[in-house]
Amino acid sequence: MYELDKIVKEMLEKHIGGEIFFDHLDKAIQTTPIINQLYDSIFEYHDDVKIIVSGKFGNFFSNWFTATFKTDEMIINVNGGLRTGDLIDNLDYLKSYIKDKKYIFLDDSYYSGKTQRAVRNEIERLGGKLVNTFVIYDGSVNKSKDVKSLYRYYQ
Repeated sequence: MYELDKIVKEMLEKHIGGEIFFDHLDKAIQTTPIINQLYDSIFEYHDDVKIIVSGKFGNFFSNWFTATFKTDEMIINVNGGLRTGDLIDNLDYLKSYIKDKKYIFLDDSYYSGKTQRAVRNEIERLGGKLVNTFVIYDGSVNKSKDVKSLYRYYQ
């Protein structure tokens, strides 16, 4: 965790908070050791669930996953910008793939839960179930029972 602690501390010193903090943090935490830690944190779910990710982090994670595991297992990657109000991709074309399956959502950061809610609503609309969310950085004041994080700002 030392690397992640160092990155968060540096970002907090440079940026007071808000969107600019999260934008810089999101870019800084896209490193292989931190992604390895995030993936290891979902170990108990590895065989039971499918993975959904979003945005630039999702692209980074999908590339890392394919390179690391040399697999063609599908990871659903929806558009970014959900936390700023963009609409989620319409995943109707994946309905048969999503229906009756369990998903975990992996993301770089969590604050208000907008992205998670958009992902949950789309998966459930198509007959799947979002069982948990795993993030690298949780900056939400209120702890959510279905969000697990490598770093939580508020203890």
